[in-house]
Amino acid sequence: MRLLLTLIALCLSLSRPALAGAAWQPAKTHALIVGILEWQDKDLAPFPKENRQDRALERALLANGVPAANIAFLADRQATLPAIRAAVDGLAAKAGPGSTLLFYFAGHGLQSGGRTYLANYDVDSGRMAATGFGVTELADRLASRWRGERALLMADCCHSGALGEVVQRLGAAGKAAACLTSATATNISTGRWTFTESVVRSLLGEGRVDRNGDRSLTFAEVDGHVHDEMKFAEDQLTKGLRAGGFEADWQLRTVPAGKVLAYAAVKSPWSIGMYADCLAEDKWWRAQILQVENGRCQVHYLGWEDKWDEWVPLSRLRAVGTSRFAAGQRVQVEWEAKWYPARIQQSAESFFHFVRYDGYGPEFDEWVTDKRLKAAER
Repeated sequence: MRLLLTLIALCLSLSRPALAGAAWQPAKTHALIVGILEWQDKDLAPFPKENRQDRALERALLANGVPAANIAFLADRQATLPAIRAAVDGLAAKAGPGSTLLFYFAGHGLQSGGRTYLANYDVDSGRMAATGFGVTELADRLASRWRGERALLMADCCHSGALGEVVQRLGAAGKAAACLTSATATNISTGRWTFTESVVRSLLGEGRVDRNGDRSLTFAEVDGHVHDEMKFAEDQLTKGLRAGGFEADWQLRTVPAGKVLAYAAVKSPWSIGMYADCLAEDKWWRAQILQVENGRCQVHYLGWEDKWDEWVPLSRLRAVGTSRFAAGQRVQVEWEAKWYPARIQQSAESFFHFVRYDGYGPEFDEWVTDKRLKAAER
C-alpha cells in the first residue's frame, strides 16, 4: 500500500501543473507549532528549555508577516493528546482554499508496532497505540479535513522522516505537500536544535542558505541547507519530500540586502556554502565557508554562535573526509557504548551507510556514519 501511494503521488507531482505564484504568502498562512520538552511519563527524558528554538520559529513566522491570530502554539503540558487533536482539526478548518498550512513538531519521536508517534505530553510510552499521537493519525485528520492549497510539515525529533507518510497521503489526493525533517523515518535524532535553527535561519533570509547567490531562497535550497547542516554537524541523513505539485523552486523568501554574501570570482579551491574541517586551537572543527578571497576564507563553525566566525588562511582548511566503508561490507556498529555485528545494505554520498544488525529485523535498520562503524571482527 505504501509503495502504491508513493507511485500515485509521484504521478500526480509530474502531471499536475505548477501552482500559480510559486512563492510563500505569509498573510495566508496558518501554523500549528507543537513544542514538547517535558512529559508526564518519566521514562521520557526531558530537554532543556533554555533558548528553545520552537519559540524562535514562532518569532520568525511573525517577522515574515504571518498574523499572530493564525499561529497556534502548544507548549509542553498544553500539548496533551486531546489538545493536539483539536488543534490539528482547527488548523485544517482555518487553512481554507488558497492558504498554506504549516505544521511543526519538536520533542520525542517514538516507534511502536511499525508506526511512528509524535510524543504528546500525556503519552504512555508503554501504550503508545492507545495514548500517542501517531503520524498516521495526522495524515488521516489532514486528508479528511484540510481543503487548503499547500502544506509544509516539519519535525525536529527522532524518526521525523515518517512525516513523508503524510506528504504521500496528501499528494495522492492531489494536494501540494512537502516536509522537512531532522532525520529519516528509521533514525533517532540529535537532542540539539540544529534542524530548527536551520529552518529559522532560512526564514530570516540568511545569505548562507542561498545556494546560487540570486537572493531567492527556494524550498530546494532550504532542503539542501537542512541536509548539509544535519550531515556535517550531526552525522544525520535527511532529505525533504514533495508531492502533489509542490515545487522545488517554491520561494520561501528573499535574502535582505544586508545579508547577501559576496559571490566574487576568485581563484580558490573553496566556494561559498561549502563545508570543511577548519583547524583552530590545535583541533579540527566542522565549518561552513561564508566568504572567499584570494588566499583565505571566512568560516562559520557549526554549532557555535556567529561571533566566532573568522577569516582563516587556506592552510587551516581541509576537505571533509569520505567513508572507508562500502555497501555489502560486514561491520561492527556502536549503539549505546556497545558494538553489534551488522552488514551495510547500501551507502549514500560516500558518507552514510544503511545497516542491518545480525539477528534483528528490518525495524532496527538505520543510517550511520564512520563514527559508529569499525571493521567486523574476524
